[in-house]
Amino acid sequence: MTRAFVAVAAVFGMVSYGGVALPKAQTATTSMVDVGTARLETTSWGDGEPVMLLPGSGYSATAFGLLGPELARRGYRAIAVSPRGMRGSVGPLENLTYHDYAADVAALIDRVAGGRAHVVGWAWGNRIARCLAADSPGRVASVTLIAAGGKVPSDPSVAALTQQLRQPGLSTADRNRMLALRSLAPGSDVAPLVAITEAWPMASAAQGAAGRATPLDQWWPGGSAPMLVIQGLQDKIAPPGNGRDLKANYPDRVTLVEIDGAGHAALVEHPARLADETVRFLREHPVQRSR
Repeated sequence: MTRAFVAVAAVFGMVSYGGVALPKAQTATTSMVDVGTARLETTSWGDGEPVMLLPGSGYSATAFGLLGPELARRGYRAIAVSPRGMRGSVGPLENLTYHDYAADVAALIDRVAGGRAHVVGWAWGNRIARCLAADSPGRVASVTLIAAGGKVPSDPSVAALTQQLRQPGLSTADRNRMLALRSLAPGSDVAPLVAITEAWPMASAAQGAAGRATPLDQWWPGGSAPMLVIQGLQDKIAPPGNGRDLKANYPDRVTLVEIDGAGHAALVEHPARLADETVRFLREHPVQRSR
């Protein structure tokens, strides 16, 4: 397995994470869980109703080093998942669809969350969250989407910035500047984003191939679960039109929250705000009452 880190400046349980202070007394627990066709590494914080956290493409459970403790501090058990090929997670990477990744999470919910949980998906993870809710509705009490892209195209600048980031020999300063331009709102600190930015080439390629192999209509609606969409108004990768499309087409099921001053990486720009909005929604749809 290729494990070439671009930049990882955080260890779970640190007092600070990418220069941001963590909530106090939130100790992380890392576990390996056999889910049948794969073995997944998870990192969890807190106690209470389970909230599965699914990261963006190319990211691992590390992405939730700020949001996870915030959810735990508000009374929930946050369980961040590293998909196949990320960190310690292993499993076949060939000929996958989003349904395979969703099945991994469904089995994980059975093994660590009593068979039913809230699901939060960031970026690429929002697609898996919606596919899971469609494929396994009995396991999903609610769905929260952060940076819910997939339908409205990205800003044209994103492709050029992505290509530049792949160039060898970039200085740290140039790489950080491009990361910020691509994923953050103007003025946001890039350090927390650098702290979660890793490179898992084989796993990332498999995730991209899975997206091409899975028709949009099989995951976009997100089943029938209540859905919260948290949308950064400065998100260039998953523009606000995506969240607005969901709200327009499923008005009785979708709650839309738009945050000014947030880009694609809102989970490191505004972790406390995201936790507040998420918990407000989760309390309206508790796991037991949702059955």
